[in-house]
Amino acid sequence: MKDDKLQLLEFASGKLEESYRIPNEFFANIVDENKKPTGKFSRFTLLHVPALSTQFYGFLTIDPLFKDERIRKAFNMAVDRRRIIRYVLHGQAAGPAEHGLVPSSMPGYAHDSVRGYRYDPDMARTLLAEAGYPDGKGFPEVTLQLNAGGGRNISIGETIQGMLKENLNVDVKLLQVEFAQHLESIDGGKAPFYRLGWVADYPDPETFLNLFYGKLVPASGGISPINSVRFTKAEFDAAFEKAIVTTDRAERMRLYRVAEQIAMDHAPMLLIIHDEDYRFIQPYVRDYQNNAMDRLRLHGVWFER
Repeated sequence: MKDDKLQLLEFASGKLEESYRIPNEFFANIVDENKKPTGKFSRFTLLHVPALSTQFYGFLTIDPLFKDERIRKAFNMAVDRRRIIRYVLHGQAAGPAEHGLVPSSMPGYAHDSVRGYRYDPDMARTLLAEAGYPDGKGFPEVTLQLNAGGGRNISIGETIQGMLKENLNVDVKLLQVEFAQHLESIDGGKAPFYRLGWVADYPDPETFLNLFYGKLVPASGGISPINSVRFTKAEFDAAFEKAIVTTDRAERMRLYRVAEQIAMDHAPMLLIIHDEDYRFIQPYVRDYQNNAMDRLRLHGVWFER
C-alpha cells in the first residue's frame, strides 16, 4: 500500500496485523507525548525505536552554485529542524540532525561530539552575503528535487522552502519526479539539490560515511550512486581509510568521528532529521520486535488465540 493513511485505516479495521509508520497529520491525535497510543488506538500495541536512518538534502558540490560551501552552510543554518519535528512531524523523529550524518542510535558512536549545524538565521544571512548575495539579491531560483508519492517528504520540503525564503530570501521550487527517475537524475549528477534518506546496511558508521568517500566519485564524470554529492576531500579519505582497517573498535569510532567532522566542516548535505520507526501491531501478535535497521525477525512471531 503506497498510501500510509489507507494502510492505517485498513489496520484499524482489522484487515492487517501491522501498520508501519503513522501519517504525520494523525500522529498527535493517536500518540501522546509519552509515546503511548491514545483513544481508539489504545487497544493496539505501539512499537517504536530510534532508527539507524537519516533524512537529508544533498548538494551537488561540483554545481556552479553549490560549489561555494558558504552557500551550503547558509542553507543549513537557515533551517529550524526542531520546528520541523514539532510542528510538521508532530514528534515522529528520533531528533534533529544537528551533529552529523551518522544517527544518534549508532552503537558505540559518540554522535554528539561531531559539530554540525544548528538554526542560526543571522549567521546564515552573513554567509550568504559573503558569497555575494546580500539579502538573497541576485540569487537564482533553486529547484529542490523530491521523489513523488511521499506525503512526509512533501510536507518537510514545503516547510524548508518557506524557511529558506523567510531567512535568506531565496526562492525554491519543488519538483516531484518518480522514484526511479529521481535516483537516475541524482546518480547522474543532474540534480543540484535533492532529497534522499539513508538507512544503515549494517551497524557501523562506515555505511553512512561511504557517502562522502571521494574515491567513489568517477573521474570520468559518470554516475556516482553512493557519493552522489560528489564530495572529494583528501583529508576525509585518509581518515576514513584508516578507520575501516582499524580493528580496535574504540579507535575505529574515534577515526570515524574525525572523518565525519571533516565532512561536516564543508557541509556537503543539508541534514534534517534522524528517524524513529513507529509501527502498530494487533494485540494478538506476540514477540514482534522492532530494531534500528528495520530488519524483521519474524521466525519467532506468533498469534494468540
